[in-house]
Amino acid sequence: MTTKRTSDLTGKAIIFEKSLTADDVKQFAGITGDDHPIHVDEQFARNSGLSGRIVQGSLLVGLMAGASTEFFRDIDTPALSYGYDKIRFTGQVDLGKHLKVSYAVVRHDIADGKTWADIQIRDADGRLVAVACHIAKIL
Repeated sequence: MTTKRTSDLTGKAIIFEKSLTADDVKQFAGITGDDHPIHVDEQFARNSGLSGRIVQGSLLVGLMAGASTEFFRDIDTPALSYGYDKIRFTGQVDLGKHLKVSYAVVRHDIADGKTWADIQIRDADGRLVAVACHIAKIL
């Protein structure tokens, strides 16, 4: 049995916040295999010209998924992710940085039950570090 949301979600938004630790990055590397030395080896990262180890871009996409989950949970509406378009990493994220993920629905096709949301991730300094468009199908 499926239920469709009949009220327009366009303009609705949330902020999802998270600080990423060295342990988060290490565990993510172990799970995904994304253990490039710039993520797991401090000296290698510094020798590469970085200020230190940085967070995996794919982990940032995971935070986007967390924001989507939080959004649909908050409105008490089940949905499936249809994917992400136009993902761009616009800045490096150092370990320990506090991040704010904004998730804002910019289009809602009520008849088809799909939403499109703009996602922006900013660090504690307000610097934009990632963007994407998320497509979801309401159940």
